Amino acid sequence: MGFFKKLISVFGRGANYYISRGAAYMDEELYEEAAAEFTKAIAACPGGEQGSELMGEAYQDRGNAYEDMGEFDKAIADYTKAMEVDPGFSTRYHCGIASVYVLKNEHSRAFAEYAKVIQTGKDTHYSYWCRGMTYELMEDYSNAIADYTRAININPEDDDYYCSRGEAYAKTEEYDKAISDFSKAIELEPDEPDYYCSRGEAYTETGKYDRAISDFNTAIGFVPDEPDYYAARGHAYNLMKDYARAISDFNEAIELEPELCSGAYYDRGVAYRETGELGKALDDFNIAINDDNDDDEYAGYYLARGLTYRAMGEFDKAIADLEKSLEIEDSDEVRALLNR
Repeated sequence: MGFFKKLISVFGRGANYYISRGAAYMDEELYEEAAAEFTKAIAACPGGEQGSELMGEAYQDRGNAYEDMGEFDKAIADYTKAMEVDPGFSTRYHCGIASVYVLKNEHSRAFAEYAKVIQTGKDTHYSYWCRGMTYELMEDYSNAIADYTRAININPEDDDYYCSRGEAYAKTEEYDKAISDFSKAIELEPDEPDYYCSRGEAYTETGKYDRAISDFNTAIGFVPDEPDYYAARGHAYNLMKDYARAISDFNEAIELEPELCSGAYYDRGVAYRETGELGKALDDFNIAINDDNDDDEYAGYYLARGLTYRAMGEFDKAIADLEKSLEIEDSDEVRALLNR
């Protein structure tokens, strides 16, 4: 018997059935279909307290679908309606409204929503966590860390809070603190592979490559078809100058997701260049440059290709790439190369 047939046998075609169908559509990123199922769930909700909670959940879920569709006004309306029918879970709904304001780049209105919940003193840890993520999106890492810390102090058993603070510490290059937080998240939730990958990346940044590889291996053991884990392990192998294993990992990552972010192609290009396969390196740097003009490392891609052109004796192309790298991001290293 299929999953939804089992649901029918237990609940009939009631609100739980439609909520579960909607959730399945959400997982497939079929947001219009999901919203339609959540609408059916709202209509099927029974009366009483249980019905109020189900209706609140259905409005929130439909709001999530609208949010993912970019229909922000409808999302806010649904989160507001969820609060009306199910005031006991207003914290979640306020944070839902805040998330829409963040997407609309209306941060002051988002912070106003967080403040409403914090002032009530109810479930403030969740609101601090959400507000911390907003600060992090704004690259205000000190305030993000402060809010994550507030959330942890109130509810020290939530692994998400440690992971979020760990990511913020990593972005401020406080890697030892990041490792400590990722380790705590793993202690609380040892079956979450992303935590091992995040800790592995922090270990990589501190030069503890053996520990990094161990963490990446653990993450891959949990999810052997996740390209990001192979890309992260390949990057560590690159830094260890184990280029054969690095290239193997980048090949695996790219095979799993050919449209992978430009970083995997760039890193594989570095490995190819270091092993003397300049043609393959050039191909990968070309893909990296054409793949994502907004990548934070875009200046580095031009630098890498420029160095490859120089090694191939194509000096005009090398100079053009070095100048492009310098145009994107000022660098004493690139200036020195151009002045040689």
